[in-house]
Amino acid sequence: MIEKKRLNLFKRWLFLIFFVFLFLVIQSTEILTFFFNSKPVLVFPFAICCSLFLKKEEAAIFSFLCGFFLDCYNNFIFGFSSAVLLIFCTAISIIFKKYISICFFSVLLLNFSLFTIYSFLLFTFKYLFLGIENVFNVWLFSFVPNIIYTTISSLFIFFLSKKLCYNEKLHIKEPKQKFIRKKLTKEKRMKYGR
Repeated sequence: MIEKKRLNLFKRWLFLIFFVFLFLVIQSTEILTFFFNSKPVLVFPFAICCSLFLKKEEAAIFSFLCGFFLDCYNNFIFGFSSAVLLIFCTAISIIFKKYISICFFSVLLLNFSLFTIYSFLLFTFKYLFLGIENVFNVWLFSFVPNIIYTTISSLFIFFLSKKLCYNEKLHIKEPKQKFIRKKLTKEKRMKYGR
């Protein structure tokens, strides 16, 4: 039983890392520039969507790995994407899952808001500090389309991450058991007049 769990965990992590590399290859090829002027960043929403289904520790490790690969791909400040994704995904796995239900609208809104923050931080460190001219045009014609395309792609990535990371025991049975326990305690209180 324990060996089967370990094997399933190993397979899941193997698939997750495979898709991170696949997304990096796709976003680095010229296929997407044929369709879009600006390329969507596919690894970022994949880390965000997977952290909705992973445990806290797994989400932290996976987001750090995704950020590490993004840093290698971007040739920017090493550790920037790792730190940002680590903070975002850990916060999602701790806070977001408890208070907001996972649906299409919440996933789109979450990816849009977090990737906008990430893009603004990237834009600030990369362009504003260097004093490049026409900074507004860079934001409008490079970063804004990138945010839109990445947010749209996050919807498809959400289905993939749900398929890879969704655990029925964690996401269905535990909340039901908690609900049953709370219901029983309320019934006991009413029975004993407390």
